[in-house]
Amino acid sequence: MGTRIVFGSHSLTVVKNVRWQ
Repeated sequence: MGTRIVFGSHSLTVVKNVRWQ
């Protein structure tokens, strides 16, 4: 569960970064 939350948070940040560019 903990890993899942961390992975989701990281994925969201990456998607936001890519969208920002």
